[in-house]
Amino acid sequence: MSYRKFIVPAVLAVAVLALGTIAFAHGMGHRGRGRCMKMLQLTPQQQQSARAIFKDAREQAKAVLTPAQQAQVKAHFAARRQARGGHGMAALNLTDAQKAQMQAIRKDAHARAQTIRKDTTLSAEAKQTQLTALFTDTRSKIAAVLTPDQQAQLKAHRAQMQADRQAFKDSLKLTDAQQAQLKSIREKALTQFRALLTPDQQTKLDACRARCKTEHEQMTK
Repeated sequence: MSYRKFIVPAVLAVAVLALGTIAFAHGMGHRGRGRCMKMLQLTPQQQQSARAIFKDAREQAKAVLTPAQQAQVKAHFAARRQARGGHGMAALNLTDAQKAQMQAIRKDAHARAQTIRKDTTLSAEAKQTQLTALFTDTRSKIAAVLTPDQQAQLKAHRAQMQADRQAFKDSLKLTDAQQAQLKSIREKALTQFRALLTPDQQTKLDACRARCKTEHEQMTK
């Protein structure tokens, strides 16, 4: 089951609900959401039940937003899709040597992360701690590959992304009643989704969400 069908960044949760998804992963980035969903290894039956839960939540949330707000959300994400590839690392004009270095760093980080995740002697909390440390170490190594100008450009890009997300959220002008309704829908869907999971899956989900939140906070510093 594609995680996109029901998990999106919570910073845009109130809006994205109207587009066919629901958010409960606060602070989780695009790749983080994928890692978490892959880690859960949902069974076909769980996937089917999850689809039903979030389809119902989607319809409820869509009814909360006005037609104008729904149109605004669609336009925002259409613009984001068109802009992909022209920002972030893609806009830094990396040299072939830098790309090769980064690829090697990421490959090593992936292998180390897999080792941590498969270590049955570690608790979920210990895995979270080690993976967060690995993320921090990897980020530092990648930053060291960049020139000072590239580092400044990437930092400015991240700051702009954060500002854009907040500006978009503010521009929707959701009423207090709308925000309360959407929060209730989101929390209900999360509760129902968690009820589908085994205790082990719930632990993995909580650990992954906490780790992704930490990574997100570090990325926005």
